[in-house]
Amino acid sequence: MNLRHTLPAAMLSVLIAALCCPALCQEASTKTVITARPGIPGLFHKQIAALGRRMQPSTADRTIYLGQYFDGHGTARAAKVTQDPTGAILLEGFKADSTMLSFDGTKPIDMPASESDAALLEVFVMDSAEGMFESVRHNAAVRSLGYGIALDPENYPEYKGQKFDIYEVTGPVRSRQDRALRMRLYHFDSTTGLLVRTQYLDHSVNPPVKVETRYSVWGEIAGSKFPARIEHFREGKLQFTYISESIELNPIANTSEASR
Repeated sequence: MNLRHTLPAAMLSVLIAALCCPALCQEASTKTVITARPGIPGLFHKQIAALGRRMQPSTADRTIYLGQYFDGHGTARAAKVTQDPTGAILLEGFKADSTMLSFDGTKPIDMPASESDAALLEVFVMDSAEGMFESVRHNAAVRSLGYGIALDPENYPEYKGQKFDIYEVTGPVRSRQDRALRMRLYHFDSTTGLLVRTQYLDHSVNPPVKVETRYSVWGEIAGSKFPARIEHFREGKLQFTYISESIELNPIANTSEASR
């Protein structure tokens, strides 16, 4: 039985407005306790619990995000993201020429036509919390940089705002043919356990480029948490925003179907 959650029109208006007013975006909290899939170490217990039911070993749901892709100039078009529990990803509508980008869980199905295509696929395969967990399951090196970290505490010693649990994960970019080694910093909200942003240097270009992907407007569907808004920046300049208008959960009979 398929589950589909459509975001209310009022919330969609807020999401569109949030393109110009990031303060409108807020994360939800969670107290769920979930047993992680095999291969994910216990230090991620809070993050696993935050994502909810979909991180359980017995869950095999294909997640389909239906929404709008806004490029850096604000031009919008309908776009679809299909994500399988194996880590497979299919991107539709992100390219102006309607070309699809796909990853079968281990490698790109077709060689991306450009470096920008490879970078776009990398965002959805590697930058998310699920991408981090898949990297760790494939033996990426991981270490905690601290919990409850307030950014720039020396200049703002009285800061009482959002704090972060930060993890450094180093491993190959599984979505790239060259399997380039990348070190990423994943910033999770210390209170909710939900991913706020992922930062890294892209050494595939010269000079290297600072990259950041942000996740916000988290909501719950059938016991699982999903971000409705994804923003991607390079050198501080917004490259694209993806806003989900609805999210479908389609059970998969067995995970071998995931790349079909």
